[in-house]
Order: sequence, then C-alpha cells, then structure tokens
Amino acid sequence: MLSLIESLACRLASASARPQWTLLAISNLLSATIVLIVRSAV
Repeated sequence: MLSLIESLACRLASASARPQWTLLAISNLLSATIVLIVRSAV
C-alpha cells in the first residue's frame, strides 16, 4: 500500500516540474495519513 502511494508520488514528480520539497511534503503527508488510517482500522 505504502509503496504504491510512493510510486504514484514519484510518477507525479517526474510528470511535473515541481520543487523536490513540495513532493517530499506531499508524500510525507500521504504516508502519515495512511499510517493513521491503518492504525485506526486495526
């Protein structure tokens, strides 16, 4: 699940010419959100 999100984030980064820190912040927020969802579901 996490690797899927990371691969999607990498594809978005290569597709657009956004700064690295923006991608880093978005990927960190996505992974943190997924971790919270998984923890609450268990």
